[in-house]
Amino acid sequence: MSWAFIFKSVPIRRNYKTNVSGNLLTKEGNFEVTVNPAFEKQEYDNAYVQTVAEIADALKAGETNIVVAEAPAGDVEIIIPNCFADAATEISIIVPASDKKITLKEGNSDGANLPAVVNLDASTTGTLVLDMPNTTVYLSGSYGSVEAATADDTLVVSEGTAIGNLTVNKGGVEIYGTVENLVLGSDAFVKVYSVGDAQLLREAFDLAEENKCARIVLTADIDLEGSEGNMWEPVNTENTRFEELDGAGHADGAGYYYGGFFYVLQGNVKNLTIENATVTCHRGGALAGRMDWGSIENCHVRNADITGEQKLGGLIGFVSNSSKDVSVKGSSVEGCTISPLFSSGLYQAAGLIGYLQTFDRNVLVEGCSVSDITLGKVYEPDSEVTDRIYDLEQYYSHAFIGDIVNISKNEDAYGKYTVELKDNSVAAQIDGIPTCNTTNDYAGWWQLTNI
Repeated sequence: MSWAFIFKSVPIRRNYKTNVSGNLLTKEGNFEVTVNPAFEKQEYDNAYVQTVAEIADALKAGETNIVVAEAPAGDVEIIIPNCFADAATEISIIVPASDKKITLKEGNSDGANLPAVVNLDASTTGTLVLDMPNTTVYLSGSYGSVEAATADDTLVVSEGTAIGNLTVNKGGVEIYGTVENLVLGSDAFVKVYSVGDAQLLREAFDLAEENKCARIVLTADIDLEGSEGNMWEPVNTENTRFEELDGAGHADGAGYYYGGFFYVLQGNVKNLTIENATVTCHRGGALAGRMDWGSIENCHVRNADITGEQKLGGLIGFVSNSSKDVSVKGSSVEGCTISPLFSSGLYQAAGLIGYLQTFDRNVLVEGCSVSDITLGKVYEPDSEVTDRIYDLEQYYSHAFIGDIVNISKNEDAYGKYTVELKDNSVAAQIDGIPTCNTTNDYAGWWQLTNI
């Protein structure tokens, strides 16, 4: 007679020991274990130790991937010895979840190298202290609080990691997981901040304006939930360390802006869609009121209403002068109504860019399109004005770009720099607005050569 006992749906996790208990008594038994779905490959050649006290010795013995069997029974320190011949060594430590204070710190007694990277999974409802000023730490798991001093090359809060309170005293941090409360010391900054709601987006940009955040990545569509009495405060990245906003294909919707999503943009924006924006301003645009330098790529505006006076664009109101290059590529405006703030009408208004200043730099507008562009009353000289072109100089409006103006005082600028409009499309020109001898399919007025 034979008996078969089948254990199904036993949860397992890579690099963790799983126990299945039972008694065979005096009978022989055969075991067959099937892991479904199978792990694709064994990522690490793990070394198993009983307690955290054994980690340092295992590392000194040449192990680089340590799995601890027992959760800490009390507050513990994990010392990472500088015992590695290769300064690029990467190690991994997994500690069972606990409610204790865990401190990870660098040793200084062995005269060799610290690891370049530590991957740590040591979940605790207590506090994790990272005293690793010369090492990059990749953090996984769940933590009540984390206090960190890491290398400039950063602490990485991995996707799926949850931290209640994160205090970074030194070094950079990349946040891909969830942090409920973030505090940065004077020597700390955010290299990447992944955000998925309006409040966190505002907090990330507040850090950018304080020179504390370089790159922001959206993880979800965000409804800014604005109103005329509660407008989005436009972001000013002038003279900060801000580098990039990556919409990652997501959209900001229902925004009420004064001037635009950005007040001043110095940096890069990509993969972002702005839907149903309402902008009120003196000059502005749905994405940027003023852009000094940088790039905009794969950004789209849909169904925007803009009210202002001059330098108004569906995407960008005013491209200002700077010695750094500007590029706008693969972007579009679909459905944009621009209305005058005053009875005199609109100046320098357009579907894509209202007013573009060139300078001692290169400008590229490539692969962009506009459609369904509506302009309200556009400024026009009184009937008694005899030189309409002189009166309107730099005041023209257009479906694509209102005005393109060179303000460089460098006589060699025309030979050194280019303004290139390439592979763009305008679904329909706007009838009934002033034109001149330089008006073409893409600009109302320009003062350049070879456009």
